Amino acid sequence: MYSKVAIIILNWNGWEDTIECLESVYQIEYPNYDIVVIDNGSKDNSIEKK
Repeated sequence: MYSKVAIIILNWNGWEDTIECLESVYQIEYPNYDIVVIDNGSKDNSIEKK
């Protein structure tokens, strides 16, 4: 049994980096995790890009 893990990614005006980070995280072989993306008030339309 695997413990539940939360991966928290903070975004601020950097949607390209956030997408790259998410693509990397999706490569993880660990079977029991959640991903939470938090936007810190971006002004570059990051929310629409994700």
